[in-house]
Amino acid sequence: MQSSQLRLINRVLRNNTPFRRALPPSTLAEALQHYLAPDLPLRALGLEALSQMPCEVPAAAAPPSLPSTASSTMDVDKAEEEKPAGSKTVSFPPSPPPPPLFLPETTTYLLLLVLTSCLRASRHDLALSLASALLPFLRSHNRRTLEPLAAKAVFYLALIQERSGKHLAALRPLLVALHRTACLRHDDVGQATILNLLLRGLLADNLIEQAGNLVARTHFPEVRTSLPSFLPSLPPSLPPSLPVLPI
Repeated sequence: MQSSQLRLINRVLRNNTPFRRALPPSTLAEALQHYLAPDLPLRALGLEALSQMPCEVPAAAAPPSLPSTASSTMDVDKAEEEKPAGSKTVSFPPSPPPPPLFLPETTTYLLLLVLTSCLRASRHDLALSLASALLPFLRSHNRRTLEPLAAKAVFYLALIQERSGKHLAALRPLLVALHRTACLRHDDVGQATILNLLLRGLLADNLIEQAGNLVARTHFPEVRTSLPSFLPSLPPSLPPSLPVLPI
């Protein structure tokens, strides 16, 4: 069951780019209000960040219009005309929608959409506060279906750190702790992502010896035949044991 859910989450992440670019902040705010628990602090933080975003969506990124319903309406009218004269139409009252399930996967995915909206608006301060609050929430859950989303959150945290003009060295203790947890949980996508970020920070600070020790004492997950979809592919000249993340 978890493997099928994990496959669906990976499919969502692969097709996430065109969707998040066309999503207006107003619609995203409605989703946060509906699918996040009212007493969750991340809900208020995400809504506050969205309130400072521009409301309009670029025309190039606007979602495609829905197909016309004229043909379906004609089919319904034709079916009504073909009914016998004495037949009666039984109408049932509409059933109420089911209550929303406050799942951590839904919470994480929606907050990642808010985070990318802050990045597109160059609001690195809002994105950093949201990513910093999201990581403790993810570390409190040990769910296999959260692994790709958690790896994406760590990737965005490092990206925000660099775009804010800060060094990745400040995140090194956190990344080491996250890598240790990913190894204990056999989280392959987390290990691949965090190892890339650790090596990037070490090489950016010219710590070649420490980077070599990290490669010698760690193991890049072999089952990951390719990096996650949100990470670039490795150059063919580098061995698989020394991945570099060119952001």
